[in-house]
Amino acid sequence: MGPQQPQESDIGFLSPLQTHIAGPIFHEDLIDAWEHWTEQCGFSDVHKAVLTHRTRNMFSKDTLLGTVAYINAPCGHMRWTLLDWGIWMRIPNVVEALLECGADVHRGYPLHRAASWGDVEPLKSLVHAGADISLPNGHGRTPLHAAAYYGKAEYVEELIRIGGDNLDLDILDHYENTALDYARIRREYYDEMGVSTSGHDQIILVLSALQASSDGRRTPERSHERIEDLCMPGSFPME
Repeated sequence: MGPQQPQESDIGFLSPLQTHIAGPIFHEDLIDAWEHWTEQCGFSDVHKAVLTHRTRNMFSKDTLLGTVAYINAPCGHMRWTLLDWGIWMRIPNVVEALLECGADVHRGYPLHRAASWGDVEPLKSLVHAGADISLPNGHGRTPLHAAAYYGKAEYVEELIRIGGDNLDLDILDHYENTALDYARIRREYYDEMGVSTSGHDQIILVLSALQASSDGRRTPERSHERIEDLCMPGSFPME
């Protein structure tokens, strides 16, 4: 069975890019609308505090003082934790602040949120705190699946460096797709849309070469230079 294209979900909230662009235009109207949305969605007070700080372009650990019991609780809307939301909304320094206040990296899927943006620094911080880089989400997708899907080559390369031989490149999600399948699917889609495919191209090159290497096959000559420093630990250098 060939790779299947899963349906993309509409998560129903403003993206950080939309907030960034609209903020200077609508000012308090946007903030009021955002605060109204968090109220309507039934977020806890600590969730609302963190998400509201996103629209006001500020965040402080003081926001979380006395809220340890709620930091790891999922919200009532998307069932996301504060780590999930903070990373997705790209709130500056939120990962370090939440970890210092007791956030549990094993709750929710923070590595997947970081993968969707290709944010390597949160990846490093989360892994240092004990996050599992091979954890599948509810669809069976690992952070590698997510990064490959969105064409985040740097994130993929960092996962490879961190995971080494323990990073399984052949994990299938519930749609029977590997990370390489997703990179190819989305590369084709981006090409049809006239969008740059450079990220997906690099991921396909790297994952194909590593997969060939792990299967005992010789890596294509043209990819030697670009994947040289990404070889799995213990593999032989290419001649």
